[in-house]
Amino acid sequence: MKAAPGKKANRIAIFAATNQSVWESCKIISGNLAKAYQRQFKDAVRFFPYNLTMIRETQRFSGTPILDVAEQLHAFAPSKVIFMDYQPAPYLMLAALRWKYGKDPLPGLNIHVYGDFPIHLHEWKLSLPYISKQKLRFICASPKQARFISGLLAPGSEVPTVSPFPVDPNEYFFDPKDRAEFRKKHGIPTDAPVLCYSGRISLQKNVIALLNTFAETQTKSKKPAWFLIAGNFDPLASPYFGIQALHQSYFEMFEAALAKLPKSIRARVIVLGNLGKKDLRQLYSASDVLGSLSLHQDEDYGMSPAEALCTGATTVLTDWAGYGGFGKLSACSLSPVILNKTGQWIQKGLFEKALLERLNEGFDEKRRLDRARLAVEFLGIETVSKGLAKTLLTDEPKFMGFDWKFDCLKQSFDSGSPFPAGPKANSFYSNIYGNYYEKSFQ
Repeated sequence: MKAAPGKKANRIAIFAATNQSVWESCKIISGNLAKAYQRQFKDAVRFFPYNLTMIRETQRFSGTPILDVAEQLHAFAPSKVIFMDYQPAPYLMLAALRWKYGKDPLPGLNIHVYGDFPIHLHEWKLSLPYISKQKLRFICASPKQARFISGLLAPGSEVPTVSPFPVDPNEYFFDPKDRAEFRKKHGIPTDAPVLCYSGRISLQKNVIALLNTFAETQTKSKKPAWFLIAGNFDPLASPYFGIQALHQSYFEMFEAALAKLPKSIRARVIVLGNLGKKDLRQLYSASDVLGSLSLHQDEDYGMSPAEALCTGATTVLTDWAGYGGFGKLSACSLSPVILNKTGQWIQKGLFEKALLERLNEGFDEKRRLDRARLAVEFLGIETVSKGLAKTLLTDEPKFMGFDWKFDCLKQSFDSGSPFPAGPKANSFYSNIYGNYYEKSFQ
């Protein structure tokens, strides 16, 4: 890596929010990214704080905390600067760095992009004076997200880099003892097929639809299967599409859907609540398949599928947004999502067929371990670390600005509900998000 004048070769400055995220998955992602950078660059890495507390203090006390960090970073003289967390948006820190560096070019900027990028378009608009013509690279977690971000950039801009959010294989791996103990604890037969879901239990994630699809497979399943659900219920509706609140809690809706199922199936559905890392690993080891019918607009990646794959479990997912990136692994089945003039539709028949096939596979420990190894080779910290190092060996492209789509999308989000008519083909929505519906490589 060639250092620019006044910068020290291989010095990497990383802005970290110091674990302040409200989303558990984002805490895991930032922690694993930190491990990846440290593994590759070791003592050349230095972390600098940048979080919402500092922004509040800046607004209250005339900017001292953020300016102090900009001073420290300038003295460190890095060749690369990395924004690692999903919040806060880089705007105020970019302004502070521009102030400190004056007319000198900033170090190469590398920004990890999360699913909530569209929510912060206002801050990115304010950032334009500080990043125009600067070296800046967006790093996306999946191919479809990279194409989405590329569509917001000015013509001639380089397509963002793709680097999956890494999984720590020391935390997520297959353990036959975990499988046996977890099943025994919950009264699950050793040879029973098990489907699991982990994450927010929410309308955005279509968990009720997954419950009903699971129930439909049970008339054709070779053996009675179990469905284990880990996570907390949340009240979020679909504000992107003008649905600001649910008419009843999602918990009540889930309970009503569960009550309609035959008693024999209801007895094999277990809601486990929120689980820590160890319990999640045991859940994945005990399960055969992780399923998700999510159509969440911010589904830029999918840490739950990534972690489950690294334990050797198979996955059956919608071919939607970030999920499509897992299709490179044979352990992942993707079900198409279609957008037409009436709305968006999951091809549930294909999803049910794929789920049934996975549940009927049966357990084979050697196959399970082989699948886990292949997933770690693709998603593990070591592989991602090497990929990030290779990326940072190249110069960042010059930031050329945003496209007209960016301004239109910003105006839509400023209104509160950017797509009140819902997702439709041949619309502004499809112009922005159309690539999320494209068939992924498998």
